[in-house]
Amino acid sequence: MNKNIIKKLQGDIGLNKTPLTKKELAFVKKSKIAGVLRRFGAILNHHKIGFAANCMVAWIVPAKEIEKIGKKLSQYDKISHCYERPAFNDFPYNAYTMMHGKSRKEIIDLTAKISKTIRVKDYCLLWSTKEIKKTSPVYVI
Repeated sequence: MNKNIIKKLQGDIGLNKTPLTKKELAFVKKSKIAGVLRRFGAILNHHKIGFAANCMVAWIVPAKEIEKIGKKLSQYDKISHCYERPAFNDFPYNAYTMMHGKSRKEIIDLTAKISKTIRVKDYCLLWSTKEIKKTSPVYVI
């Protein structure tokens, strides 16, 4: 039975209010608690929900504030990912956010607003130019 649940979880689960049965949800919870399952996520087709522009925003955040600023950044609904990465001499950015918007202008305006709110003025906009097909790992066939 668990093999069938794993097969279902690694595929498309559909768009409805209850995509998983109670038995499947119990298996997910049990697997997470046991440390067998690290995370369960979904990939949305951002074009279908109206996002035409995507941009990775790289920020220079003081090391002592990285966690606090990261938590603030992760609260924005237009930001889907927020990461800390090592800074380098020739690329001193240490915080990265993936932003989605209806237009480039929307992302530019929101980034400027966020910059003022979090008091981080040094950032760089890295625009997506091509989408590479995303696929999830397949563990059970």
